[in-house]
Amino acid sequence: METDRHYFLEGLFIIGFSLAAALFFVWLANTGRRDDVTYRIHFAESVSGLALGDPVKFRGVDVGMVKAMVIDPNDPRLVQVDVKLRKEAPVKTDTKATLKLKGITGVAFIELNGGTPNAQSLVAATAEGAIPEIPFEKSGLASVMDQLPKV
Repeated sequence: METDRHYFLEGLFIIGFSLAAALFFVWLANTGRRDDVTYRIHFAESVSGLALGDPVKFRGVDVGMVKAMVIDPNDPRLVQVDVKLRKEAPVKTDTKATLKLKGITGVAFIELNGGTPNAQSLVAATAEGAIPEIPFEKSGLASVMDQLPKV
């Protein structure tokens, strides 16, 4: 009889612990920022090296991450990238997005630059219900390649 009681208590402990662990992971998954803002960027160059979850930086400071990447359904020359940024990120109407490489590894991230103090917030300047669009600016290497004479 004593061993049956031990098995019952051990089983009860395992079930209770498993339930508590599952609830903890559900809680942990829901602690993400709910006030993040989704922005859209249309890249006219290859986004090779960029992956879902990669960082978006504003002047080197992490402000968000890449959430989705698809070929633009309206223009197959463009890659449509949706990013989720913290609400307090200073994205203005004159902010530009550039694709940068981290070192020589080929891993890419999105760098946001610009945003003068007098410029309006991009979210405030966007129509209600529309996704704010951050303009794309060619990366340094792509700009240099465009300016080389055609041989």
